[in-house]
Amino acid sequence: MELQLDEYLDLPLQVKLLSGEDVDADALPSYRIYADGAETPIETGSAAKRDDANTVGYYVVRTQLTAAKGYAVETIYHVRVTATAGGGVSGSKTIGMFLVVAADMLREGDLDQIAADTGLLGRGALTVTTPVLASDHLAVFQGADYPDEEGRAIEWVDVDGVLPDLSLATIALRIHARQTGSVLATWPGTWVAGPPNKLRFEPAAAQTGALGLGFKRYGFSIVATQPDGHLVPAVMGDLSVHPVWPH
Repeated sequence: MELQLDEYLDLPLQVKLLSGEDVDADALPSYRIYADGAETPIETGSAAKRDDANTVGYYVVRTQLTAAKGYAVETIYHVRVTATAGGGVSGSKTIGMFLVVAADMLREGDLDQIAADTGLLGRGALTVTTPVLASDHLAVFQGADYPDEEGRAIEWVDVDGVLPDLSLATIALRIHARQTGSVLATWPGTWVAGPPNKLRFEPAAAQTGALGLGFKRYGFSIVATQPDGHLVPAVMGDLSVHPVWPH
């Protein structure tokens, strides 16, 4: 879930007994919100009852995500709640996570809405095959390498022949800071002639190890530069970096 700075987090919570029965907590459940990797919470508080007259054990964690409280863009947060019910039985659970983005950034789903509002339609499909995900949301493990000889290369397959011949082009995957768009790292790629044609990347352990951990922490784009200097944008999306467990 992505929320802009100064928006409100509105996260529902249902309290249940171990038997699965809905039950009101003995007192309002407490919540603690942690920045990813932090040892202490950035905010604590109590959940509020929601629709109390018609529900049992239904609460909501609601708070405004302001810079004054310490919330920052390009940061992932986790929400952990603790509730006591059934005469003193207490339990804690992480009920959600969210990414804070700048107020002027397009969020997940915004481009789909723009396309729906304007009637825009794409003219072809690109699919991506990676060891982790198959979409324009790319995920890698921090410190892992992706050699093609092990069947682990990251490849985009030009299913519908959208791209021109890039056999002589210089191909690069650029990793961007989400807020500023500045290029933080570049991975070289290769053109694999088909059909279907492919864009292939084989990042080394040192390259993925230089990235910080986080869900959709970065943006990325794939751009090919033809010998005459002509730029061919190919793919853009989000990049998540996950730890190699145990961590």
